[in-house]
Amino acid sequence: MNLSPSLNNINTWQDCSGCEKNLLLNSFITNKKTFRTCNTCRVQNKVIKQQTKAQNQNKNSEKETIIELSDLDEYLIQIFDSYEHNKENQENNTSLKLEFSYEDMGTCDELYEHLINVTKNALSILEDQRSKKNLRWIKSVNKNFKPVEQMTSEIISYKRRRTMPRTFKDHTNNTLFYD
Repeated sequence: MNLSPSLNNINTWQDCSGCEKNLLLNSFITNKKTFRTCNTCRVQNKVIKQQTKAQNQNKNSEKETIIELSDLDEYLIQIFDSYEHNKENQENNTSLKLEFSYEDMGTCDELYEHLINVTKNALSILEDQRSKKNLRWIKSVNKNFKPVEQMTSEIISYKRRRTMPRTFKDHTNNTLFYD
């Protein structure tokens, strides 16, 4: 009986690098390609990778969920219902963590008030040190005012423009949301 080399290879044995079982070579061949893991282990690894990828995508999407304030009550009800449903179906209970971040007019006014107060305090310190003619101090803190100078010059030149910026590239951080 004369066996061809391909049939002879199929009857040989190989150790799986996943489950470490000694199996026939045809358990390692898919689409005429030979692998070091058997077909069963390879399928299981693919399923695990897909599940991990889906869980990571869900975690990322949960972190970035933005909800309007008017829809918050309905969203919270959905979260608590799904949490209770999952809690009843699972033996090991996981904790629920919610984080809130919001912007409103109160926060906006507080931020403006804070920056105005800081600017007024800086102005009073500058005037006090000028009256004392403290040259060494003003030379050392001059670099701290460079970003403020840059911001004001960019906004002033933005106001003087005859044409509106066409793209985001025409804006800076100081002029992008300036009204």
